[in-house]
Amino acid sequence: MTLFSRIFSDRRPDQGIRLAVLGAVTGILAGLAACLFRFVIEMPFPLLGVADNFDHFEALPTLWLILLPLSGCVLLIVCFRLFPPGSHKLGVTHIIDKAQNLKGPPPPENALLQFIGAAIALLSGHSCGREGPSVHLGATLGSMLGRRLHQPNNTNRTLIAAGAAAAIAASLNTPIAGVIFVMEVILMEYSITEFIPVIIAAVSGTVISQLFYGDNTVFTMTPISMNTLWELPWVVFMGLIIGILAAVFIAIQRYCMSYVSIDISRRLLFIGVLTAISAPFIP
Repeated sequence: MTLFSRIFSDRRPDQGIRLAVLGAVTGILAGLAACLFRFVIEMPFPLLGVADNFDHFEALPTLWLILLPLSGCVLLIVCFRLFPPGSHKLGVTHIIDKAQNLKGPPPPENALLQFIGAAIALLSGHSCGREGPSVHLGATLGSMLGRRLHQPNNTNRTLIAAGAAAAIAASLNTPIAGVIFVMEVILMEYSITEFIPVIIAAVSGTVISQLFYGDNTVFTMTPISMNTLWELPWVVFMGLIIGILAAVFIAIQRYCMSYVSIDISRRLLFIGVLTAISAPFIP
């Protein structure tokens, strides 16, 4: 038996080492996937004249603001038609469903559609972020690695979480945020067995991202300080307002989900028209 097969054998007592190594490999793969996705969605922007800022859509002419969302939705309709209906489940919710309900590994074809579809949506100015698609890609790569090495279901679940954490860390250059997100949202528990490979994966993904894009902070936070205790009531008031807005958003989302039975082509076309009408006023 080779050293490689001995490390990944379930019969070894030191499974912690095996999980740590698998976490590092998963983090590298997820980091590379996140960097590739970022490269794909940023590469065309110099051709559009917005090379200084990835989100600088307001610099485009009005005609572009109308044509981009419409053309993007047409391409998305083509993509969804080319892929079977079973591969249409995408994003973080798909990964949570796979990790929590033990419905099998995330299919590679879903990840491929996620990569292509999210890239088209981002390049055409739709309301989409690169973190959700990166989580899907990273989790799928972790699952594929586990299946390739014939790992048990509990290890594959850990690798799904490790890939998701690495993807968040590589996208935002924040390894701790990736770990906390996965523990709270995907795994919904804190376990030392899962925590170690997840944090190793997050650090590995961050290192890969920094090799390609440098140690740049995605979000710059302005330092704040409390000057008086009279600011506390305003903090409480702000929390109440944000909570109300969150509840309204969830209610709107649940209402919109009642239309999920409508053909996806019609829904995408409606989104394209709505975005094209709004874009000249809210670019």
